[in-house]
Amino acid sequence: MTIAWDTFEKAARIAARVQGVPDVEITIIPHRIGGQTADDQRKKAEVAVTDIVQRLLKRATQS
Repeated sequence: MTIAWDTFEKAARIAARVQGVPDVEITIIPHRIGGQTADDQRKKAEVAVTDIVQRLLKRATQS
């Protein structure tokens, strides 16, 4: 599992394929836009953490 900004999603997927893990799970985070506050960034992080936890729990139950 990895994390990437939305502006680098395509590059992250290409890198994963080149490194032999084309199906790696990628959590995409919206790139920071000028004028956004620290609170705005925290909200993005909270969404990402929720996504990551859900993926990990799903993976754990599949094992």
